[in-house]
Amino acid sequence: MNPQKKNTTKTSILKSAAFLFLCTAFGGVLGYFSVDFAQNIPSLMSVLNSGLETISVWLLFLSVVFNGAAILFYCKGSNFAKHAAQDDSAFEQANRLLSLCLIITCASIGWALIFSGISISFLLHSNQMLFGLICTGFLLFEIIFNSVMQSKVIKLTKQLAPEKRGNVMDMNFQKDWYNSCDEAEQKAIGDYCYFTFRIMNTVYPFLLAILIALAIGYSLNPFIILMIGALWMVQNMSYVCRSYWMEHRKSKR
Repeated sequence: MNPQKKNTTKTSILKSAAFLFLCTAFGGVLGYFSVDFAQNIPSLMSVLNSGLETISVWLLFLSVVFNGAAILFYCKGSNFAKHAAQDDSAFEQANRLLSLCLIITCASIGWALIFSGISISFLLHSNQMLFGLICTGFLLFEIIFNSVMQSKVIKLTKQLAPEKRGNVMDMNFQKDWYNSCDEAEQKAIGDYCYFTFRIMNTVYPFLLAILIALAIGYSLNPFIILMIGALWMVQNMSYVCRSYWMEHRKSKR
C-alpha cells in the first residue's frame, strides 16, 4: 500500500473516531444536565411558544420588506437589461440583479408561509377571527405577488437568453428550464443541488438531535419528530433510489 495513502486512511479513521467521541461526550453531558433541567422545560417552552405566537403576526407583515427589495432589484435589473445587447457588463449586472430578485421572492414565500401558519392558528384559536382573516388574505397576496414577480423575472431572463424555455406557471417549468440549459449550466445546477444535499444532511440530523434531547425532559408533539425525520428520509431515499435506478437501468440495456 502506498505510505501516503495509508497515512491518509489512518488520519480519516482518527478524525471519525474523534468526531464520534465528541458526539458521545456531548450527548452524555446533555443527558446529565437535562435531568435537572427537565422540570423547567415545560415552563420555558410555554414562554417561547407564547412569545412566538405574539410576534408571529408582526413577522408575517414584515414580508413587505422583502417585497420592496424584490421590486427594487427587478427595476434595476430591467434597466440594465435594456443595454445588455450592446454591453456585456450590463448583461452581467442585469443577470445578477434578477437572480437576487428571485432569491428574495423565494425567501419571501417561505417567510410568509411559516409565520402565517403560526399567526393564523393562534388568532383563530383565540377567537380573533377578523385578524385571522386579514392574515389569510395577506398570505394570498404574498403568494400572488411573489409568483407574479418570479414570472416577470423569468420573462426578462428569457429576453436576455432567448434559448431558455419554460413558463413559471407551468407544472413542468423546472424540467423545461433545465432541458434548455447547456451542459455547463446543467453541471452547475448539479453542483448547487449537491451542495444543498450536503447542507441538509447536516441540518436534519442536527434538528433531530435537538428534538430528541428535548424529548428527554419534555413531552413533545411526536408529529414534529415524525415530520423532520420523514423529510430527511425523503431526501436521502430520493437520492439513493434515483442513483440505483439510473445505474442499473443503464446496465440492463
